[in-house]
Amino acid sequence: MDASQNNNKKSGWSGFKRLAPFFLIGPVSGPLVAGIVFNFRDGRPILAGLYAVALVEYFILLPVLTVHIGHMIH
Repeated sequence: MDASQNNNKKSGWSGFKRLAPFFLIGPVSGPLVAGIVFNFRDGRPILAGLYAVALVEYFILLPVLTVHIGHMIH
C-alpha cells in the first residue's frame, strides 16, 4: 500500500469520526443537522438555511404525507 492510499483511508476515517455524533440523532436527520452546523461554522449561512428547510420538511411534511396517504388507502 503506498502513501496516497493510506492517506485516503485516514481522511475517510476522520470524516466519519467528525460526523459520527450526528448519526446518533438519526440516519436522516443527523446528516442534515451536521450540514447546518458545519455550514454555519464555515461561513455559508444560505446553504445552512437550505439544510434547515430540508430538516423542517423531514420533521413536519413527511409525517403529514404519511398520514394522508394512509387515510387514502384505508
